[in-house]
Amino acid sequence: MMKPSCIALFLSTLYSSSTANESGCIAEVDESKDYFPDKVAPENSLHWSVEYYKTYKVVTNEAASEKYILYQCGTQPPSLDGEFAGSYAVPLDEAGVLFTTQLPFLEILGARGKIGAFLGSASWVSSPCVSDLLDEGLIEEVPDPYNVTMIDSQSLERPSFVGHVGGTELNKEIRISVSEEDENLAAFEWIKFYSLFFNLEAKANEIFDATKSRYNCAEENAALLACDNEKRPVVLWGSYSTYCGGWDVATCPNYYCEFAENCQADILHSEDQGSYYSELCYRNYMTTEEFVAFGKDADIWIYPSPDFDNAFADFGDVLSDFVSVQNEQVYDTEGSGANTWFEQRLSEPDVVLQDFCNVVGRENLSVPTPHERSWFRNVFTESVGSLGQCEDPEAPLVPKASECFALPSDYCSKGAGAGGNEEDESSAPRRISFVTAVASLALFFLTI
Repeated sequence: MMKPSCIALFLSTLYSSSTANESGCIAEVDESKDYFPDKVAPENSLHWSVEYYKTYKVVTNEAASEKYILYQCGTQPPSLDGEFAGSYAVPLDEAGVLFTTQLPFLEILGARGKIGAFLGSASWVSSPCVSDLLDEGLIEEVPDPYNVTMIDSQSLERPSFVGHVGGTELNKEIRISVSEEDENLAAFEWIKFYSLFFNLEAKANEIFDATKSRYNCAEENAALLACDNEKRPVVLWGSYSTYCGGWDVATCPNYYCEFAENCQADILHSEDQGSYYSELCYRNYMTTEEFVAFGKDADIWIYPSPDFDNAFADFGDVLSDFVSVQNEQVYDTEGSGANTWFEQRLSEPDVVLQDFCNVVGRENLSVPTPHERSWFRNVFTESVGSLGQCEDPEAPLVPKASECFALPSDYCSKGAGAGGNEEDESSAPRRISFVTAVASLALFFLTI
């Protein structure tokens, strides 16, 4: 029989494997050692790759055609043929961040403390913890990274995550091409790319696998719940732009089209966008007359902007005839605050999908705790949300996803769909948790 101490050692081994990569510099180099036992590889993403060697890794942003050498701090950087956009000792001590959309990726990884500078106005940031660190001067604010006279020498030489095209005056740009991915999980998988610069591959794998599992579970549940429905809910995705002077509606393919399809809903979309050409925005928009004809019969309206009240005040006489308005099925994206959607959406695809499926009625309700929406807020019945205060600036950002309970694969064949989430013991959703799996393994070793 395995002794309790052996079981404890076994369990600790399971958990300690996630910290195998070095968290700092090494004092002595073992030439025979693989310093990156925890590795990542893209599963969904199409635009980045990595090659591992014992003391270094070569990371490629395929979309931007740039390569980076990342060598373990304490070892010698390799001499390699070819052109490289940068060579960095990892894990990085700190990095600059150009866009607010990049912040949550680092926060979820537990690398908030590695953010040395925000390359823009602190007023753009929604994250309570990053905002506090900016206020305290622990994260430097660089308001204009495109103006070399506005950048101090430390920021010029600080490795910084920028966008797909780069273009700042910084000397050490690391390009991020999330915008080039076509699928939601592919975009989120760039969390692995970020992890490479901090030796946090194990954490990134854990986060991505859990997110992908919840995403796929919600999608599969939606398909089962829709199996006997003749009519799919119709979603209007659109908002009014005061600046551009017209109505902006969905075009597919796009991230919201994927969410709609995964939740078994039809999203209204227009390839020509309308007849009004905005000289300010250099593209077409719908006139109000066109928008009314386009969206008035939709079951649900998602308004992806924080100014629905203003639009309704200006156009309420015609918008009042919308089916979605009459049934109070209009949602904006202010469930976690006015601008948080734009900052965090890319880093929480599973949460957005769960929200979307909830809105269109494709959610498994036969669970102990149904999903609570984080992003889509009913403009008639719910108040604008908030992220609250920063409780612990050193703690990772925890996504607001709900645990997904998978419906049984024979859900439709048993006619459960007709009853709207009815279940019996044989068709109850099943889940195997990590704790259960570990306990089972421990029990097995106890019997040896």
